[in-house]
Amino acid sequence: MLSRAENDVLTRVGPGTPCGELLRRYWHPIEFVKALDERPKRKRLLGEDLVLFRARDGKIGLLGLHCSHRGMSLEYARAESAGIRCPYHGWLYDVEGRCLEQPAEPQESTFKHRIRHKAYRTAELGGIVWAYMGPDPAPLLPNWDVLVREDGVRCMNGRTINCNFFQASEGNVDATHVQYLHKDVFVTPSDKPGRPFWKLNEYGISNNLVCSVAEGYSDTYTSYFIMPNANRFLNHYKRETDQYSYEAMGWRVPIDDTRHFKIYVAFIPFDQLENSSGMPLQVPDAQEKGIQDARNGYEWDEVTGWIAAKDQDRVAQESQGEIYDRTREHLGASDDGLIMLRRLFFESIERVRRGVDPYGIIRDESRNRCLSLPTSVAGRVLRKPSAMAPPGA
Repeated sequence: MLSRAENDVLTRVGPGTPCGELLRRYWHPIEFVKALDERPKRKRLLGEDLVLFRARDGKIGLLGLHCSHRGMSLEYARAESAGIRCPYHGWLYDVEGRCLEQPAEPQESTFKHRIRHKAYRTAELGGIVWAYMGPDPAPLLPNWDVLVREDGVRCMNGRTINCNFFQASEGNVDATHVQYLHKDVFVTPSDKPGRPFWKLNEYGISNNLVCSVAEGYSDTYTSYFIMPNANRFLNHYKRETDQYSYEAMGWRVPIDDTRHFKIYVAFIPFDQLENSSGMPLQVPDAQEKGIQDARNGYEWDEVTGWIAAKDQDRVAQESQGEIYDRTREHLGASDDGLIMLRRLFFESIERVRRGVDPYGIIRDESRNRCLSLPTSVAGRVLRKPSAMAPPGA
């Protein structure tokens, strides 16, 4: 059980908060490259209102939402070759927040040189736009294999979740929930409860579940929580004559204290698709749509008589409340992974306070070529087409 003050430390993400300052030491995915067009997009990230845009020269910018002149929202700005121009009085900003033009000011004025609009660093990787909102020097953007491999197909989608990011992230170290929350989708040859165990590694925590598959035999399903908000796992797809596996990652990025969005990436190697009838139905690609708003109800599965698989994690997380009150919980031995995760965050927050890199930061180029972690899967089978695995479960 945590105190209310400790719960606040883990869940408040705005500027100047302990967890907010921790999260600003990492790169975060914020949108799909294919979802960007000539119109700027309004974004809210880590409690800050921002505007994301692509200038006509191809550069991507992430600026403070409101014009430094008189506060008009730059989501209505016009993209130009050098940046975006506020339509109210014509102030032009580049992707670094410099004010390049102030048309209504005297020609000899140096006022524009004294304006520095809020701007954050961006990068493109794996078809995703990434943002870094912390101090210099920025760490390397991690080259996870699902983002950089070219021997397969990448399927991606994203949507908002109406609760704090941390209670959703706790599901990534909650090994036992898979056998219960997702029992209509993920099955093992034995109905016996699995035995969970966890280990720290250089990126975060390995989440392991030992399942009995036959008398005297067991298998271990291994996934990972990666600091500060990602999970990595292997999915096995099996239906009729189709059977293949793919690596997947998901990132839970705080919008503010009470909402976050999930970006999900599945990488299916070409050799896994050779003997299949087509793309797996449970990993729809929706990059062009961008991050979708999920404020509607939960989809019902008439076959299983319960929440459809794609909404099972969301209903568990959102029904805890916008920010779960951890002063009321009662943890058991099967919750040791949650305790480990919370300690990892508290220690990383303390590292930031001391001016030291938190867990998972990469600064050595030689360690960042194609990052991978050994995942394994224990008898996960799709029982029927209507019970597809949730995107980024």
